[in-house]
Amino acid sequence: MPRSGSRLYGPLVSTGDLSEQRRLFAALGMEVRGETVLQPGDAEALLGAGAGETMLLALQTPGVVAGAVVCRYAEPSDQTVRDLAAPLDRDAFKVVDFHAPDLVAAAADAAAAGFDVSTPDGEYDMAGTGLREAHIRGADGLTVALLGGAPGALDPYVSVTDRAVSEVLGITAPVTDVEAAESFYADVFGWKVVHEYAVDGASVENLVGAGTRVRMAGRCIGTAADEPYVGLVTYEVEAGGAVGSSRLGRTVPPYRGLLGGVVVTDDLDGVRARAATAAGDAVALTLAPFGAARAAVVRPPSGIPHLVVEPGKDSA
Repeated sequence: MPRSGSRLYGPLVSTGDLSEQRRLFAALGMEVRGETVLQPGDAEALLGAGAGETMLLALQTPGVVAGAVVCRYAEPSDQTVRDLAAPLDRDAFKVVDFHAPDLVAAAADAAAAGFDVSTPDGEYDMAGTGLREAHIRGADGLTVALLGGAPGALDPYVSVTDRAVSEVLGITAPVTDVEAAESFYADVFGWKVVHEYAVDGASVENLVGAGTRVRMAGRCIGTAADEPYVGLVTYEVEAGGAVGSSRLGRTVPPYRGLLGGVVVTDDLDGVRARAATAAGDAVALTLAPFGAARAAVVRPPSGIPHLVVEPGKDSA
């Protein structure tokens, strides 16, 4: 396993309306840090064929190295990466998780801001106590989960604990092959399993929206327990239950939604070398807070794009 000089920054989102995603992430405590336009050649090297001239918007949670990058292709599709009616589908990121110390208040604030908020009837054990969720449905089929529980239950897993919402806690990734995905993250980024869990019962059925009894097993992969992670997830449904399909091939232009993740690294060349054929070409990228950076995309076996950014010396 290589030295871990790479960490998850947050989600990479494809949108048809930058202002709507800006509004959502602002409600989650992020601030706009930079904007730029990628010319077609660079956009297609990073995001895939057909991207065309692409606008990029970078946001960040103040005080921590975590946030989101939003892109708008030249001609966004009216189709999304995920189908909300197919919650068990895999090989595409599903939900961006945040910690809300006062879950009820945070959910009420999101609803008052005009977002579609639901509170599934269910809880599960991830941090030694019962956790509950509120789901925010944003534009482009993007789903955000606010996690809350007993006071202090999730404090060891985040840096921001004194605001309505933390920085990105993690991104849920249902995948076909957990072992292959875990090996990729370990070999390419030097990440490790920082937490594991398995839950089932009616609570999980309600939280996942499966419509059938389901067992959910997860491995949270990252640099440390208190930094953002990728949550590799598998679903096992009861006999006769509907099994999800692979979304492989949809995390590319021109689809909208939760496209992939953003990783910051101090060694882009090393990441690309270890990823081998799963890595794309390196491209110059000038975008605050990363400064005059270099970037490339790597794709694990799930096909989910990870925009890997090596910040410049002038980064914030």
